[in-house]
Amino acid sequence: MNALALSTSSAFGITEEDVLAVLKQNVLRIADVSDKTVAFWAEEFFAMLGPDEHARVANAALASESGDIDDQTIAAHAEIALIMREQGLLK
Repeated sequence: MNALALSTSSAFGITEEDVLAVLKQNVLRIADVSDKTVAFWAEEFFAMLGPDEHARVANAALASESGDIDDQTIAAHAEIALIMREQGLLK
């Protein structure tokens, strides 16, 4: 991991609640519609996130338009959704 990723990942951290919020916003796009709950998928997805994914989300948040917390959260959630699509969790 590079120094930028290390410094930004500690500046903006994502939580399982962030992942759950993104899944709730995209509930109709969840690829596996088995009997698993959205909370189950949030827990599973959050657990698989590594330092690179955390850094990507932090970098997206810190690069947000105004830099205020609301914009950072919107940018972070957009990056989380992108990672979910890349990993096949979302269609």
